[in-house]
Amino acid sequence: MRNAIEHPGGYSGHLKINNIMHINKNILPYFNAPTWQLNSHTESSILPDMATFIENTLGLSEDILVILLEKLPKGDIPLIIYEIPVEERDVNCPIRFKVSLHPDYLMQLEN
Repeated sequence: MRNAIEHPGGYSGHLKINNIMHINKNILPYFNAPTWQLNSHTESSILPDMATFIENTLGLSEDILVILLEKLPKGDIPLIIYEIPVEERDVNCPIRFKVSLHPDYLMQLEN
């Protein structure tokens, strides 16, 4: 859909966007959510697609952070990074990675 916006008339086709619309004041909700439609496909709500975009962007950011931490010189602080299995994550706070110091490094600090 982004491609249809950036290259109108290209291979992606035509994107139709409907903004938030005011509806009858006597019927809840008072507004319709924004929607979009690519060519003759079914019109769909933008909100779930944006939620997916945000979730995927956060996941990519986590992956990039882990890659950068793993590229630290080994002589610096030795980190252990591990991914928590999906079934063990807290639904209210779904932490994906845990980072800790290598036990040998901790022993050196204590001595």
